[in-house]
Amino acid sequence: MKEQYIKAIQSILLQHDAQAGDNTSLIAAEAILNNGFHWVREFSKQPNETTIVNMIHQLSQAATEQDKVVALMTLAFVLGTTKMPTDVATGLFDELLFRFFDNRSSDEELTALKAMVANLYQLAAEYSPF
Repeated sequence: MKEQYIKAIQSILLQHDAQAGDNTSLIAAEAILNNGFHWVREFSKQPNETTIVNMIHQLSQAATEQDKVVALMTLAFVLGTTKMPTDVATGLFDELLFRFFDNRSSDEELTALKAMVANLYQLAAEYSPF
């Protein structure tokens, strides 16, 4: 199952940035899955707002563009896997997007990022064990 997730995440990443290349997208997909599993376990132990706030805080520390994409995709994986309601998930995505890209990205770039995140959220929700 892990390999299938990695391939699916890698495919979504390459749709967003075809120039990233197979190796870069593979490394990013593995990081998304590993970080995602970590936060799913944390949320399973303590399914409360504090866990989500801690996750958002940690993910918002990403510095590079690639790290920011990994953070957004990690959030999508966690929220989809934990079956977070769509309206709540959308609010959390918007919060992280605002922290990362306030006044620095075009509407087209933000729309593309939101579409990528939505794809992973749906995939994770579909295959969620919860």
